[in-house]
Amino acid sequence: MKNNNNNNQQVVTEIKKELEDLKNNLKGAFSKSGEVLSDKSKILLDNTIETFHERMSHLNEAVKEKSQNIDEIVHEHPWQTAGVALALGLLTGLLIRRPKD
Repeated sequence: MKNNNNNNQQVVTEIKKELEDLKNNLKGAFSKSGEVLSDKSKILLDNTIETFHERMSHLNEAVKEKSQNIDEIVHEHPWQTAGVALALGLLTGLLIRRPKD
């Protein structure tokens, strides 16, 4: 479970880094071409980045909550979970193995 949280955090961190790199690249591209990023464009870009950070934070919290709920269900009903997993595995195997006529 902790591994999934670490992976989620790593993905969020990488996306944030990419977004900051994009911001810096846009600013650099405009300055090299002699154009200046207008104040409105800067504000819009900053607002977009801030909104993205907020949404990623909410998404990360929602994923944590759902994964904790699933973890609790699995711990409360281990045999039922194993039975469902077995049934899904068998069904998947049968569907994959079907002859193609």
